[in-house]
Amino acid sequence: MPVIRYPSAGYIKGDGALRISQLLLEHGTAANSIKASLINKWDGDTIAATDNIVEGGGTVGNFTLNSDKGTLTIEAAGLTGSAVAVIAVYEEYSTTEHNTPTGIESVITANDIVISFTSLFNGALRDLPADLDVGDSIKVHLSYLTSF
Repeated sequence: MPVIRYPSAGYIKGDGALRISQLLLEHGTAANSIKASLINKWDGDTIAATDNIVEGGGTVGNFTLNSDKGTLTIEAAGLTGSAVAVIAVYEEYSTTEHNTPTGIESVITANDIVISFTSLFNGALRDLPADLDVGDSIKVHLSYLTSF
C-alpha cells in the first residue's frame, strides 16, 4: 500500500493512502432505481453490485441516492479508512441515450464520498434513475485519500 505523507493543511494531516476505484452506475431492477458498484483499480475499495437504490429510500448496501436523484453517496462503512479528500473524479463514459455532457462534483461529508452529477447544458442535477435505461451505464473514476 502506498503511504502518503502530507503536511498539516487545515484538517488534512498525517499519513494516508491514495486509492483509485471505479464507480459503475447502471439501470436498477426496480422502477426508478439504479444499481451501483465500486471496483478497485489501484489500492481502492470494492463494493459489490448493489441493486434497487431508490431516491430518498435510505442507504442500500453502502450507497445512498439523495431525493434530488442526482447525488449519490458512497458511505464511509464501505471504505477502507476514513476518507479525507477526493483528489480527482471524472466520467470515463456514459452510454445513456441522453448524451448529456455531465459535470461531476465530489465532497467528503462525515467520511462519506458524496458525488453530484449535473448537466453541463443547464447546470441542473441529472435524474440518474430516468437517465439510466436498460443496458445503459455511467463509469466514473475516483481518486481519493483515506487515513489509516
